[in-house]
Amino acid sequence: LGDLGTFLNLVMAFCLGAAFPDRVADFAAGKVQGSVLTEEVSPQWSVLPSCILEDVIEVLEIVTSIQPQGKGPSELFLHLDAQLLLLMVTFMLGNGNHVKNPNLRGKAATLLKNLTSNSNYRHLVENSPVLANDIIPGCIRVFTAVEKTKQSFYDIRMQLKYQLRIPIMELFERMLPLEAHKKALKSFATENPDEFLKFLNNLMNDATMQLEEGMDTLIEIRRLMKEGKQAELQRPAASSVAEDEQTGEGADLYARSRADPKAHCKQYMQMGHRTISTLWSISREAPTVIISKLNVLQQMLHNC
Repeated sequence: LGDLGTFLNLVMAFCLGAAFPDRVADFAAGKVQGSVLTEEVSPQWSVLPSCILEDVIEVLEIVTSIQPQGKGPSELFLHLDAQLLLLMVTFMLGNGNHVKNPNLRGKAATLLKNLTSNSNYRHLVENSPVLANDIIPGCIRVFTAVEKTKQSFYDIRMQLKYQLRIPIMELFERMLPLEAHKKALKSFATENPDEFLKFLNNLMNDATMQLEEGMDTLIEIRRLMKEGKQAELQRPAASSVAEDEQTGEGADLYARSRADPKAHCKQYMQMGHRTISTLWSISREAPTVIISKLNVLQQMLHNC
């Protein structure tokens, strides 16, 4: 793991150096200033294969997923340069013009959320001026970007964008109580009102769809119970579904889509509650931007 950590550090430094060749010495010395959110990067960045960032995120995803619960972060993270990793992830979040894969950026947000559970990484997130200035704008941009992701093939009732947005909303929940991050939100909303209002519109649309799905499922559950069809509330056995909906081993290919309707209802109601909570916590920090567009204010009041 030590060798893997050293290799990943080299890859991250190489990628950031390709994007900002005039700041290579700062990255190496750990004395980065300014911002990693930028409209323009060097020509060197444009020739890098996208699979480099994809491989880094995939390796860290795998290492995180196989780590037993309750045993803390993987040893690999002890060998990684925490500042380099956080800067690279933040760069991916906030630079959609240079990292174009919204699914990859959504995974980077999930990684960042997991990193903030580690005290060393959390200290940097809370105290680094660069990260304090860039993380909230990056989260807003990637939240909007994942609108372009497709539905999960294996769970046709669960939109993939919701799975990617939940960790982003958890990041907002952790960051907004911090004054530096709150200041960054206000600055972003003021300087980029169109982006900010589009983000709020996505939050409102998500909340509406999630709560409607939850309520529709609840109505269906009550109908089935009233008609004495409780058996339809259970997931069917794999052997009872059509052959073309089974895997080669005979398992139900769409098992996640046939989950217990009660669990489905609860899941969507919880997501709707979290989305409304995020909408409230964001809106109260930038009310003047919201009231500057009458149609946005009317829509928010209508949805509430």
